[in-house]
Amino acid sequence: TNPPTTNPPTTNPPTTNPPTTNPPTTNPPTISPRQNQANIYDVSGDSSVTAFDALIIINVMNRSTNSAVTVSDSSLSEFVDVNGDFIVSAQDALMVINRLSLLGIVGEGEASSTALFETERTGANSEWVRDDINELILLF
Repeated sequence: TNPPTTNPPTTNPPTTNPPTTNPPTTNPPTISPRQNQANIYDVSGDSSVTAFDALIIINVMNRSTNSAVTVSDSSLSEFVDVNGDFIVSAQDALMVINRLSLLGIVGEGEASSTALFETERTGANSEWVRDDINELILLF
């Protein structure tokens, strides 16, 4: 009789997986690049706060098909993210309008000396600015 056949044990080569490398993590910025750190209400960057600052935000929103624009949009050049939430929205324009109201530029009555200072730096007539802001408020 023939001796029983024995198969040699099968050995599989050890599996070697390449080491996994995670790409370096980049933390998102904590400060919006479209927020003016010197004065958050100064959207234009001209060192004054006027109705023009709110109008810039409204124009950015009107050019967009969305109700809010992210600050990553490369076409943005002004400081349009007033509240620093990385989104340009009506809230940003409203914050500028409220600031102008606090300065006394919006509404009835005489403008405060601070408000006059803000408009004198740009050569704007405070009556014109007040009228422009009141028109902006009607848009909301």
